[in-house]
Amino acid sequence: MDDIENQTYIKSNRITVASWVDEWMGLYLKDLSPTTLGGYRYQVDNYIKPLSIGKKQLQDLTTSDVQKWINSIHECSPVSQKPMSAKTVKNIFHNLSAAIDKAVLLDMVRKNVCDGAVLPKVEKYVAEVYDEAEVEKFMKLIKGTDMELPMMLDLVLGLRRGELLALKWEHIDFENSIIHIKDNRVEVKKSISKDRVVTKDPKSKSGKRDIPITESFVAFLKNARKVYLENKMRLGSEFYDGDYVVCQPDGKPYKPASMSSKF
Repeated sequence: MDDIENQTYIKSNRITVASWVDEWMGLYLKDLSPTTLGGYRYQVDNYIKPLSIGKKQLQDLTTSDVQKWINSIHECSPVSQKPMSAKTVKNIFHNLSAAIDKAVLLDMVRKNVCDGAVLPKVEKYVAEVYDEAEVEKFMKLIKGTDMELPMMLDLVLGLRRGELLALKWEHIDFENSIIHIKDNRVEVKKSISKDRVVTKDPKSKSGKRDIPITESFVAFLKNARKVYLENKMRLGSEFYDGDYVVCQPDGKPYKPASMSSKF
């Protein structure tokens, strides 16, 4: 009666954490990109639902339960059986916390028990950047190989992996020496795409951009275009004419993981 008078009454329900995160994803995350949604689904299915925290009733969940779960997956991933990085733990935790935040708004629980949990410390990422001598050595190593075109594009344009693999010849304005960055080719779960790759907008709003290039680089790209057309004529119907700048000899685009392996 006191809870009702103070408007803090929460109706009893027996929904589990696993059931709620499933419902939360299905109802409230529909507008996310396929890659983001796929990442959330992987985390929920592997690090929340099958573990003891997933079997807990949402209304019975405590901060202590959340803390034990955090410590457990940080010490040993239930997938790899190896220690999990602090950054990955943080990402998974934020999914759980967001789901419970929504439950609070819907008057399913009184508070978000994740608020009092302590996350492992994330070490600041420091990128390794090639100096001038390393770039020159790298350019000599790729000269004449099938990695020369993609790596020269990256050295000159500074593209993300997905932007590089989504680049098409139609995006290159040879006459005005401009390259238009429009798409991002990324890997997703098989449930999202049969071939596990989708093309979407660049990662950020500023990702769509025009990059001017030098005359010498235009000449380099024209030569690469000539090779593309020669392969197309030679292979005929066996050639996949997807118009991709970075592609295999038969025109088929690379999967992002394959390009990383080649690199």
